[in-house]
Amino acid sequence: MQDSDNDLIVINGIIKFKIDDTARMRLIGLLKEVGMLVMDCPSCGLTIIPQSKAAYAINGQNEHTINCVGCGKSMVVRMYPNYGFVLPDSVK
Repeated sequence: MQDSDNDLIVINGIIKFKIDDTARMRLIGLLKEVGMLVMDCPSCGLTIIPQSKAAYAINGQNEHTINCVGCGKSMVVRMYPNYGFVLPDSVK
């Protein structure tokens, strides 16, 4: 059976861990405790966390379009209570 990319956590391109969804959530919880989420605009580098958290709080939906207040580019972000990310190839 072949592992999917969604089952692997890769660190520095060489350290690989196969984990399930439960382990992934535990890992994200640990990272939140020891670090800070980085969600920067791929175009200008300005953080988009405030807009993403606000949109998630308003409608409770996980996926929404955010417009960067720095450069005006729009992108689709997926937010959860403990983390979020910009969907690849969504910056316009």
